[in-house]
Amino acid sequence: MLNRSRKNRAQIFSGEFFLSYFIFLVAIALIFYLWDTTQKEILRSEKQKKIYELAVDLTERLVRTRGYPSQWNYDDVHAFGLANESRILEECKIYWFVKMLDSGSDDDYCVAGASSNYEACKYLLGLKGYDMYMNVTNLTDHTITVECEGEQVLAATGRKPVDEDYLVLINRKALLDGEILQIRTNIWD
Repeated sequence: MLNRSRKNRAQIFSGEFFLSYFIFLVAIALIFYLWDTTQKEILRSEKQKKIYELAVDLTERLVRTRGYPSQWNYDDVHAFGLANESRILEECKIYWFVKMLDSGSDDDYCVAGASSNYEACKYLLGLKGYDMYMNVTNLTDHTITVECEGEQVLAATGRKPVDEDYLVLINRKALLDGEILQIRTNIWD
């Protein structure tokens, strides 16, 4: 018969148990932290990709299409397009686009009942809750002035990005009266 003393008996709450329990909890906490961080990064990347695709699509539609109807103005626009031909812009379309998206304008060019020209025109552009700022510059980065019906405006419109979480800038080149221009579109949230 074995002689067992109290010293040699197994103890359920030993120092080794507490140490292994602590290591287990740290490992579980680390796994949850890494999982949460990875999930947030994936969601951020997906949103950034969505905004990028929207910005590319919008900018390409503006510089490559005529819009609908093809000779639209503020009275009858259903879809914006700034070109007569792909990448050859029309000055009056740029003028009306700037005027219609001017969020500070007192003139009501867009949909009746909308909170502002900017908000109503965002709907026509398909911006789905995002904001935009667009300007047309020459190759030396100076915003151009466009003229239509005897009036001139700077070719910059929309809301400038402020405190944005996600920002996408798309640059495209096009022609206006034989001059190469840059169309810069910022889409942001």
